[in-house]
Amino acid sequence: MLPVVGWRWRWRRPAQQQPTDLVSISDPALAEYFRIGPGNYSGVAVGETTALGLSAIFRAVNLVSGTIAMLPMNTIREVDGAVTRVRSVFDDPGAVVGMTPFEWKQTVIAHQMLHGDAFLAHVYNVGGGLAGLVPIHPSSVQVDPPPKQAGAGLLAPYQKTYTAFLQDGSRRTFTDRTLTHCPALSMDGRRGVGLIQIARNALGIAVAGDRAAGKMFSDGAMMSGLATPEEGEQW
Repeated sequence: MLPVVGWRWRWRRPAQQQPTDLVSISDPALAEYFRIGPGNYSGVAVGETTALGLSAIFRAVNLVSGTIAMLPMNTIREVDGAVTRVRSVFDDPGAVVGMTPFEWKQTVIAHQMLHGDAFLAHVYNVGGGLAGLVPIHPSSVQVDPPPKQAGAGLLAPYQKTYTAFLQDGSRRTFTDRTLTHCPALSMDGRRGVGLIQIARNALGIAVAGDRAAGKMFSDGAMMSGLATPEEGEQW
């Protein structure tokens, strides 16, 4: 009999590396890339990036949001006519996510101006007190419609619910007790009207004009033909 020789298969399947360039489905740039959103006369996709790419829009949003962000948000208490300042979550609401008070206020105002809504998720401490408010991008939040009832009115008071798609790809449902909704001018009481939505035609035309001018400067004025009169002819 032949001796049995033991051996090991040394080849191993290489470990699969997770891609690092993934884009969240809630990223507004992805919706802008696929031209998802309300149309406009120019046919150019108008989103957050293209709107802020216009110098006038960027200057206006930066000036208004930056000016309001410099204002303090003091919490005061009045007892028997005596007004005193007390500490609250509004002293530094974005500290839980590493945002300074200026950055937090500027982000909230910019969300309201561009999208018409600002959504702030509540963060509670161990004692159950409100410790912070985390801004969530308006494009990532859906305000759920009220439930349909068989009768003419609602049987119970309606409480808004919000479905948010977070940056890690997870989906989470909020209520008015776990999320604060700060809408701008609203036509239905559910969502605010933002600059990108209400001025999409003007923004689209401005973006299309910039692209047309840039293409002419880069490629030149391409003429398809040239006609000249012969000697003695008049046009």
